[in-house]
Amino acid sequence: MRPGGAHTAGDLIVWLPNERVLFAGDLLIEDGVTMVVDGSAKGLAAALDTLAALAPRIAVPGHGAIPVEPQALIGRTRDYMVRLRAAMRGAIERHRSLNRALDSLPRPTRAPGVTPIARASQRESGISRGRKGNHGMEP
Repeated sequence: MRPGGAHTAGDLIVWLPNERVLFAGDLLIEDGVTMVVDGSAKGLAAALDTLAALAPRIAVPGHGAIPVEPQALIGRTRDYMVRLRAAMRGAIERHRSLNRALDSLPRPTRAPGVTPIARASQRESGISRGRKGNHGMEP
């Protein structure tokens, strides 16, 4: 499926309806902080609405662990994008410089246990068990 220009102009998702499994690519990232590369924030919000409407049982993000609650990750990602757009719009209306606007952006609401230190620890433990490159999934 093509959700339209969201993260990038060429985003693709794979949806297995019988299994209710979604491969979301970079529309979803483990910590709920995706970005717009050459897509659009409006397109990303619409794409996230599409993902939510699918009600996946399993959602495989473009980066990071598979979430236990896919709808929670979709919601966190959408909430972050909405807050980010509002903050940037406010900064523009107040004629703030780009650096001041960036400094004032909302911080993401991270999932429990998803921190840079936890992520590094997970990678290291996966490597030490010989599971490098499989993103925490058993071989």
